[in-house]
Amino acid sequence: MLELANLKRTERLRNRQRLLEAREPLFGKAGGRMMNLPLEQRQFVNRVSHESHERYLFRCCYVRGVPPMSFRAYRRRWYGAQKANWRRFDVPRMMNARFRTSLNEA
Repeated sequence: MLELANLKRTERLRNRQRLLEAREPLFGKAGGRMMNLPLEQRQFVNRVSHESHERYLFRCCYVRGVPPMSFRAYRRRWYGAQKANWRRFDVPRMMNARFRTSLNEA
């Protein structure tokens, strides 16, 4: 039972880390526009959003039994949620890291 819980936890952490890796170039570098990214990074962000949609489909169809959203509708919501997470969690984390490094240097 503990092994299963650990596997689920590590999978969730891996997914969160992957979403963070997708948010960094999308909102940090490209200003929220995928077209401002180089091709490789654009493809990575696209792949992460598709993986997220596949998890959503599994959760909707098999776990909850409700009809899922189309990919376009899901992508619109996914983008908004990622932008909110960027502002709420990632920007303060980066600012704290910068503040700590500036204190350590002084």
